[in-house]
Amino acid sequence: MPDQPTIRPLSMKDLDDIIKIEKSIFKGRRKSLWENGARYYIEQGEAQLNLGAELDGELVGFIIGDIRQSEFGLEEKIGWVKVLGVAPAHQGVGIGGKLGFELMENFKRQGVKTVKTFVEWDSGDLITYFKSVGFGRDSMISLVKKL
Repeated sequence: MPDQPTIRPLSMKDLDDIIKIEKSIFKGRRKSLWENGARYYIEQGEAQLNLGAELDGELVGFIIGDIRQSEFGLEEKIGWVKVLGVAPAHQGVGIGGKLGFELMENFKRQGVKTVKTFVEWDSGDLITYFKSVGFGRDSMISLVKKL
């Protein structure tokens, strides 16, 4: 049985590893979009909503969440999964699931009853992941206007 990761809050020292993981997932197809976002959530967000998975002292995965009140006219606290990444060499062994379940427990402790995220319709691997941690389709639809 493979070693189990330690799930812990992210810190600024993890920023380079987060960017490295994201770049390894996208294999250079895009520049890291999350450098500033990750920095913001680590510095300004709640530690228990920004989690890393560590194996043998190496960050191998991360998940960043946020809580918003009255989002899109909804009166309740809404938890949001902003971004998730697991290094390709460590995918498929449950690291993403451990991160997701820990984040959901942390949302519950803060009184969140609904958690949402956005996934591209053709990202089958992400849709499968989110289903595995209990997500389903929402009654809301995404609308967009390109300028």
